[in-house]
Amino acid sequence: MNEDVLFKNFKRMSKTNFYTLLGIVEPMIAKQNTRFRESVPAEMKLAITLRYLATGDSFMSLMYLFKVSKQFISSMLPGVLKAIIESLQDYVKVSFFVTLFFNVTMFFLHSSNIH
Repeated sequence: MNEDVLFKNFKRMSKTNFYTLLGIVEPMIAKQNTRFRESVPAEMKLAITLRYLATGDSFMSLMYLFKVSKQFISSMLPGVLKAIIESLQDYVKVSFFVTLFFNVTMFFLHSSNIH
C-alpha cells in the first residue's frame, strides 16, 4: 500500500494538511527538552490528538498505540485542542454553544481522572 494512503488512513488527513497544521500549532504545543528528560515532540502530540478526535479511541488504547502514558495524554490533550481552536478560529467559525460545550467537556475531562 502507498505510504500516503497509510498516513491518511491512520491520521485521517493528508500529509500536507497534517504538516501545515503542525506548522501552525507547533509553537503553542512544543516544550523544551531538559537535562532530566526529553519532551514529547509536537508532531506526536498532534497525532495523538487527531487520532483521538477521529476515532474516539480510549486513552488506554492511545497509550498502547503511541507508547505514552494515559496521564500524559489526559494532561496534554486540552492544550493541543486549545491550540488548534485558537489557530484555526479565523478559518472556521464555531458557534457559542459549541464553544461552551467544549469548555464544559474540557472541565470534566481535566477534573475527573476517569479515562
